[in-house]
Amino acid sequence: MIGGLIKGGLKLGLGIVKFAANEVKERVAGGKAVPRATAPAAPENRDVAEDEEVYPEVPIVEIKEMRALLDGAEPPLLLDCRELHEWQAGAIDGCLHIPMNDLPDRVRELDPSRPTIVYCLHGMRSAQIAGWLKASQSFRDVRSLEGGIVSWYAEYDQERIVVRRSEEI
Repeated sequence: MIGGLIKGGLKLGLGIVKFAANEVKERVAGGKAVPRATAPAAPENRDVAEDEEVYPEVPIVEIKEMRALLDGAEPPLLLDCRELHEWQAGAIDGCLHIPMNDLPDRVRELDPSRPTIVYCLHGMRSAQIAGWLKASQSFRDVRSLEGGIVSWYAEYDQERIVVRRSEEI
């Protein structure tokens, strides 16, 4: 029994490491990726490299607030910026799926005047995308889902937290 638990824990740990390594590989190989820079809390107090792009901080939206907005009379656009294999593992109903690396070529599919909520797996990529949309594409009302789809599933759909790599599909 204990041997099975240890073996399962090792398999999970190796799976997480493999997932992280593949994420890095996909991002590096993407070619047309949206620049990945994080916005500092106080830009005036930070040295910025000459070639580094820094996007403004964007507001986050919490799970319950997003649920209320989606159930409202004029729901915001829900943009899923995860990779295809992540989206195939499960998505929030009604979302528009445009992977992060495809967004520069497909940004015309979005309406900068429409309120937009961007989400990814945990909220890191979506914050970067939302900052890029705000700074470079003149989006007025764009937010990032706090905690990403993992938080959404933890709140509303416990059984759907599944992350698979493309080679596992």
